[in-house]
Amino acid sequence: IVVAAYGQILPREVVERPSIPCINIHASLLPRWRGAAPIQRAIMDGDKTTGITIMRMAKGLDTGPIISTKELDIGHDDAGQLHDRLALLGAKMIVESLEKLAIGEIIERPQPPEGTTYAHRLNSTDEAIDWRQSASDILLQIRALSPKPGAFFWKAGDRWKIFSAEVGTCSTERIPGEVLDNCLTIACGKDSLRPQTIQKPGKKPMLTSEVLRGTPIPIGTILS
Repeated sequence: IVVAAYGQILPREVVERPSIPCINIHASLLPRWRGAAPIQRAIMDGDKTTGITIMRMAKGLDTGPIISTKELDIGHDDAGQLHDRLALLGAKMIVESLEKLAIGEIIERPQPPEGTTYAHRLNSTDEAIDWRQSASDILLQIRALSPKPGAFFWKAGDRWKIFSAEVGTCSTERIPGEVLDNCLTIACGKDSLRPQTIQKPGKKPMLTSEVLRGTPIPIGTILS
């Protein structure tokens, strides 16, 4: 039995059945980022690398012995781009592992006790942008939540989403959330953020310049 991003824990009587091994393709280098959202949490935490772990399932949450691992640089990927690269890597690794399993060449090793972290499920708190944070941290949040569910801010009671952005500099005297220019550069707790792709409520994601042509956001507007 092979699962990937299954989202549930298999019954114990299935996992512990000796005649049918249960194997998980997990999108992190275990024991870092056990749990439901390893790709998003790795980006959000600023990790430089992640990878795939092929593991035999156990009764705990991603606690089983490791069959194989391969590392991958995260680079500047958002969650969608990183997901696709990890999926290709995981597909290749599971075929190799199943071939070895069939001829009895699998050597399992327990997960190390140190370095365990948990990738908790995403919620609305993770999605809301706090402009008091540094622009670099907000950019990590945006990348981690792109293409879905998307990091958002409030403007006049409407929820706008940002899917890509770049970091700039600005005076520390500016109010976090303040719009600094006609390109929607926004002051943050440290530096500034210029969204490149945004989404108005009820519309599809578009280049910021295209959105602003139809719905300009004046300089000095404070976004919440």
